[in-house]
Amino acid sequence: MSVWPRVREAIGKGDVDVLQEVLDALDDAGRKEVAVELPRHLRTLSAWQPWRDWVTPLWVAGVMTINGAAATASWLCRREFAGAMNDVEPVLRAFARGDAGRRAAVAVRVANRLRRPTDHFAKLALELLRSSGAEPPADHDPLVVAWVSRGADRLRDDPLREALLPRFFEAEGVGRELTHDHRWPVALAALPGGDRAALLDGCVRRLLRGGTANDLRVFARLHAALAPAPHEAAPYARDYLALLPSAPGPVAELAVRQLKALPPLDPADLAEAVQALLFRPEGKLVKSGLTWLEQAVRHGGGSLDALAPALTMAMACESAEPSERAVALVLKHVHRFTGDGLERLREALPLLPPGLGADLAEAIGGEAVPGELDELEPVPLPAVEPARPFVFDPLEPGQLVTWRRYLPRWEQVERWLAELVRHASCGDLPTQAIHPPAIEGGWTGLDHWTDAILAGLCHGDWRPARLPTAVEVAPIDLLLLRRFHDVHEAARAGTLVPYLLATPTHDDGRLDPGVLSDRLEGYDRLGVRPMPADLEQALLRAGPSAIPPQGPVHGDGPRREWWPAYLPWHRETVAEHALATVRLSHWQDSDLDVAFGAALARAGGPGGPATARVMAGFVARATFRPVLDLAARGELHGRELGRGLAGVCLGLGLTEASAALRLEDLARRGAPHEAWQAAVGLLEALTEAGRSPTKVVELALRAARWTGARGEVPLVAAIAARKGNNTFLRTTRHLHQFLTWCTDGS
Repeated sequence: MSVWPRVREAIGKGDVDVLQEVLDALDDAGRKEVAVELPRHLRTLSAWQPWRDWVTPLWVAGVMTINGAAATASWLCRREFAGAMNDVEPVLRAFARGDAGRRAAVAVRVANRLRRPTDHFAKLALELLRSSGAEPPADHDPLVVAWVSRGADRLRDDPLREALLPRFFEAEGVGRELTHDHRWPVALAALPGGDRAALLDGCVRRLLRGGTANDLRVFARLHAALAPAPHEAAPYARDYLALLPSAPGPVAELAVRQLKALPPLDPADLAEAVQALLFRPEGKLVKSGLTWLEQAVRHGGGSLDALAPALTMAMACESAEPSERAVALVLKHVHRFTGDGLERLREALPLLPPGLGADLAEAIGGEAVPGELDELEPVPLPAVEPARPFVFDPLEPGQLVTWRRYLPRWEQVERWLAELVRHASCGDLPTQAIHPPAIEGGWTGLDHWTDAILAGLCHGDWRPARLPTAVEVAPIDLLLLRRFHDVHEAARAGTLVPYLLATPTHDDGRLDPGVLSDRLEGYDRLGVRPMPADLEQALLRAGPSAIPPQGPVHGDGPRREWWPAYLPWHRETVAEHALATVRLSHWQDSDLDVAFGAALARAGGPGGPATARVMAGFVARATFRPVLDLAARGELHGRELGRGLAGVCLGLGLTEASAALRLEDLARRGAPHEAWQAAVGLLEALTEAGRSPTKVVELALRAARWTGARGEVPLVAAIAARKGNNTFLRTTRHLHQFLTWCTDGS
């Protein structure tokens, strides 16, 4: 006699206690019958009862009748259960009736299936981990975010605390989840004293990693709740200094408070701190830096030469208040500066308004004439390193397994793929057990593909390949994944090539066309057809071609620092792709790091507006090495760089004075001609936007003198001809006079 009608009736009534009694009375055959009927009944209920008050009874029925941890976890995580109110307590009681080992195995599998902290089974995963004592999966960010999103009320006695708390500072998304939360900082600060040092260390490390104000707000609150004493904060003094230039305003304010509470900083550190604060866009932080500088001057003994750079920076500020306060300090304490300090202070004379400049020049010497700066000390640009041959040591079969999930550089990816094809063509395969990926959606990670290929080649465990869409990954990354896809499909069909076409011959990603021709001739002799993506990549590496950029992606983060190696002849195309994948709200934000900038500078092909915008972002953040590398190759277009820097000023909050200072720094680091051209481009773009950037014109005048620039600049001539007598017009006329005054010795 069928037992299913009684079980179905109990599910329909929603009485979990009655349901458990019915299920307890079943024998093995009855449980098997119920397990078979449950999925069909779920489809019926999904279609006819959308309010889903049947989720908890179905969960309980599945737990008590479905055999195997994997099948049980799959049942609990079915997407048909999403969006419903569910009660996990009956499910936990059902698990408690069975084997503890099965419960722990299900707990880990359910936790591993979490992709978002809002998944319908997130609460169940956490409670199963707690009740089973199972070890939570390592490095699982959605699980950590789900844990924190449930509140901190149970933190002190939470069995998951020991495993998940260390990930509180590392997991992506914790800061955004707790942006408006005030309970977690209080609960964490109230933990026993043994955790205090670890919490402070984790908090400072997380602040140093950076992020938006929303991402870091909860960590700033935690730091405030910990209220570290001076002896606790002292080891982090250098870290607090590092937060001052670019951390969000509240984090920078926290760092200032901590540094001021410590014993007095040495002059060099104090100068670094003040200069960082003077570059901030927030008036409150600028004033804080000035007050700090005034206190150091008043209370410090002896020479003030070490503070001269900070005072010079204050006098060079665009707003009047910092300049006036800094000049007043120097005039009051001028007797405490020696020759070196006075010389550094004189650098500010051309940047000051006429009245302040005259007062300062009378006290320290020099001339308060706009544009009169010391001579530029020649500095060589970085040496251009030619591309070297791309060679690598062969891998043993077992190393294909060992290294399959550790491929942090594009060179290691190329080595692994080439060696895999070589070993596969020889039938020399590893023997270790490899499991194919078990994920939903496209395979966006390289480890998905390496596991799938090895599992198929070594054990015949082929799974249908899941190539992601162009929405999930950037186009250049998709080309790389298509190469893995082609290898997977060719190996599965038994038609894998004996070697790859696209393996580069140089360490910048280029492929010698002659070598490619030889490889293709080898294919012809063997009767082998090229794999489409491998051939496409080979042609991109051997000569000009292009992949059109697209908008932002929503899957794994783009591997931008690899892109120049995949398009080594198309610097501008790579820059366009990079800009299409970032969305910036402030000049201090960027996903484009130094490694990407260095690789972009090394790439071939002409630059253009996109390359200039990328390099302008590095200039704005005072990260000059990629820009200097490009200048050393003679391929930095100064005018475009200036227009890109203007975009940072107009759209991302960089002040015009800061932009001028960055270009001056670029000139002093070995690129004065590029800085002059950039100043002209910056002036053009800012005046087109209706600005009157006096500091930029002053920088242009200095750069013109350093480089000996001559010849009329139409924009400068047009501005100089305007009526009026403000500082901007006077300085522009001075620049025009210098550019057009071509007598001997001028």
